[in-house]
Parts: sequence; structure tokens; C-alpha cells
Amino acid sequence: SIDEIPLKPERDVAKVLIEELPQDCIVYHSYSWLSADHNKREKKDTLHEGEADFVVIHPEYGFLVIEVKGGHVEFDSENHLWFRINSQGQKKQITDPFEQARKNTYYFKNKIQKISFPDQQSLSFCYGYAVILPDCEFSGQPPPAADRSIILSANDLPFLGRRVQEIFKKWERQSDRGRLSKIELN
Repeated sequence: SIDEIPLKPERDVAKVLIEELPQDCIVYHSYSWLSADHNKREKKDTLHEGEADFVVIHPEYGFLVIEVKGGHVEFDSENHLWFRINSQGQKKQITDPFEQARKNTYYFKNKIQKISFPDQQSLSFCYGYAVILPDCEFSGQPPPAADRSIILSANDLPFLGRRVQEIFKKWERQSDRGRLSKIELN
């Protein structure tokens, strides 16, 4: 249930995603994953874990990973660092939300390709990521690993369904993609 999501910013985003996206979309919240990568230097497999705040599967487009950063968030363009600012004005460094979203996106892309499409060099559907700052407005220069079109702020929340579909279109790599089948959605 949406009301059981402990973090208010993620709960707010979940409510709007469910209300605004088409009914045939699937929205996963707090999707955890674990991957074994071979470490050549150490000559062993190393486990890496991750968690995507949201994974939206849209049958017409593909999948989108969404990272949510609540509170007042700022990007220091000079030092390429992200900060959350508390009510007393103190800054606390946070993980780069775009790096988190990118890492999650490529985990899912590689896993889907390996399991469902092992003979294809590329996926026939769209995949990408976005960052939502539901409690503030983003201003200034976006980080080098981002584009303004994939940064959503508080004023985007009422239009989140439309904005998410616009972001899918920004990530489209081919115009002749087909809809995802029920089998591919699972």
C-alpha cells in the first residue's frame, strides 16, 4: 500500500505516479537487486547491491528508473557534489542521484537483455532514468551527467504522468519500437 511507504517524498511520488500514469503501467517501489560481478584483479566474484526508488514499466515505451531525493537539495557545480540542506541551513553531502539512477538502469537493462533477449545486441524498447526532487525546485546548471529534461521538481508533481511519458520519449533510441508484451512485462 502507498500509505505504508515510510518516506514522505517517495510516498508523494508513488501516489502521483499511480494516479497519473496509464493503468497498464507497472510501478515498482524500492526495488532491491544483487549482482555478482567478476573481479579480475582479485580473481573472484564480488557481490554488488543496489536499490531503485521506482521502476516504471510502460508497455508503450519500456522502463524508466526514478531516483527520488526529498528535502531541499542542491548541486554544487564547482565541486560536482550534491547536498541536502536541513531547516537550520546546514549542508549534508548526499549520493549523486543521477549516478544512482544510471547504475540501476544499466543493471536492469543488462539483466533483461541477458535473460530475455540473449541473442539481441540491443533492446527493442526504451530504457532510461530520471531524478525527482519533490520538495524543492531545481535551478542552475544541471550536472554533466544529466540533462534538464530528466530532472523533475516539486512543480512537476501535478503533471508527473505527462512528464514521465515525455522523459520516455527523450530516451527513445529507435522510432520503430513495438509495445512490450505481457510476457516481456513480467
